Amino acid sequence: MIVWGCCTQVLFLLSCDGAKSAVRTPEKDSDTDTGVEPPVVSPDPACGTHRGDESIFGDHPELIPNLESSLMGDAPEPRHIMLSWQSEPATSITVTWQTADTSESSITTSTQLQLSLHSDLSDMLVINGEEGNYGPKIGSAHYLPYSDQYQTIHVAEACGLETDTKYFYRVGGTDLVGQESWSDIYHFRTAPSPSIALEDQSYRFVVLGDSRSDPDTWGDVINAAALEDPAFIVHVGDFVSYGLIQSYWDEWFDEAEGVLPYHPFLAVHGNHEGNALNYYAQFALPENEQWYTLDFASLRLVVLNDTTSGVFGKGNSSIWTQETYLGHAMSESDALWKFATHHRPVYSAGNHGGSSINLDSFAPKYDTFWASLVFSGHDHNYERTAPIFDDAKVDNPLEGTTYVVTGGAGAPLRAVGSDWWTAHSESIYHYVLVQIEGRQLSMWAKDLEGNIFDSMTIDATNVDIDSCEEGRSCNPIVIDTFPFTDSRNTVHAYSYDIDAYSCAPETNESGAEYYYSVNIPSKGTLSATLNDTSGGSVDIDIHLLDGISGDTCIVRDNVSFEQVVAAGDYYLVADTWVNSSDHALDGQYEILVEFSEP
Repeated sequence: MIVWGCCTQVLFLLSCDGAKSAVRTPEKDSDTDTGVEPPVVSPDPACGTHRGDESIFGDHPELIPNLESSLMGDAPEPRHIMLSWQSEPATSITVTWQTADTSESSITTSTQLQLSLHSDLSDMLVINGEEGNYGPKIGSAHYLPYSDQYQTIHVAEACGLETDTKYFYRVGGTDLVGQESWSDIYHFRTAPSPSIALEDQSYRFVVLGDSRSDPDTWGDVINAAALEDPAFIVHVGDFVSYGLIQSYWDEWFDEAEGVLPYHPFLAVHGNHEGNALNYYAQFALPENEQWYTLDFASLRLVVLNDTTSGVFGKGNSSIWTQETYLGHAMSESDALWKFATHHRPVYSAGNHGGSSINLDSFAPKYDTFWASLVFSGHDHNYERTAPIFDDAKVDNPLEGTTYVVTGGAGAPLRAVGSDWWTAHSESIYHYVLVQIEGRQLSMWAKDLEGNIFDSMTIDATNVDIDSCEEGRSCNPIVIDTFPFTDSRNTVHAYSYDIDAYSCAPETNESGAEYYYSVNIPSKGTLSATLNDTSGGSVDIDIHLLDGISGDTCIVRDNVSFEQVVAAGDYYLVADTWVNSSDHALDGQYEILVEFSEP
């Protein structure tokens, strides 16, 4: 057998004894050969390693991955085949599938992915967990036997793939005595290189959700959505009625069997999943698999889990952890398009209504770092808001966030409502299609026949893209006159995040801060005072820096400082209140900054 290996970024052939043969570049499938080599993208160093928060599985060590052992049970036929990503979408792919084993003594453990640039699978790459076919630059393969029904989930990840390229693949395995069982041959396309010019990027994807209760309607929705040929599909949660019942999941997968092997699928945890093992075993997702970030071309997508209570839930305290995570994920990216998704909506005129926790925790981050679109479900209808900033409507979508409820993929429809934020609402089975063409965004809501019943566009031609690093906002609040005053609420802060300063007192800080930039024209005295405007006693530290890091601290004090400074650029940082869960507490303040020359 001949397989591909990978050394740095160069593909080479291995013979059966492991010796290299001639180095060459594999021929591309005819419909992808443009004659121009795509930009090289470094593989994700995490690719080919196990990801996931095993602590959520409690006392279920069987969900810790097992490597390939090449055994074939009595029901080895691959089913429920699904594509997803755990690493860089431009250079990797993850495939999961199930074998329906009939007893504990007859489990299929043979787990193999065969991948090729050719439809006949010639010159294939083999991922099977064996030495030489496993590792961060090649891939990984493992199996997860779970539940009392003896289902086994197989997971294989391929790394170091070429960008924007069509690949063919099949999954299955061969046991030690030569027995084989393989799926059909499917195909997918890797994502465009993130280094391609923004104006040249073009892609589309589908968002849908709340498929529970009616498998037939779910099948109609997902198959209609697949006709759009999306680069990927996002499901905003509530896949099935009760996440602990595997037969519900089997029906869900059966209805989508003609779609999931071709289009990478991203899952958002819903309240009906209940943090069940069935969910975490069957979806291979990035990071801890509960909340994660994915970059696709010019898009940064942040996926959150606002339904953290459940069978193996962590409790609502994880919302505060995710609040901090969201701020980092949004602020550190220079992507033009930033989207987020979580199951419960921030704004909804439906029967459930909006989530006050999400409004308090997530919406301020969307305001600060301009999330252009936020998708949710939970209410079983469709609703799009007007652009919203600071809990109020704005006219320009570049100045606010548009929130979309897409809960029409199979759950019983509910009546729609209307509120001050509502731009369009409708009780209808549907999916949402998003098209990105460089700096132009188009979104259409479509029914099961593909008819458009709502749409919107965003033209970001004149939007500047700044590069943020280490959780810093690209745009500090500018102090350009003296005296200067500004009012803020610390619960909305995520402009900056410094945990340690070089000036006394050296007690570490925690949580997010607002920061201000100021230009001092000549030597003089700079003073700053924080006044509590909420009627309590403000306890926020004020810092003066001559750079944008904690080791450039000049002076630090509680409530106010006064400092002689030379001409130059400085930064003021107002540190926020936090509780033990690192959640910013409500603290309204007004800052007064004054400067006087000698």
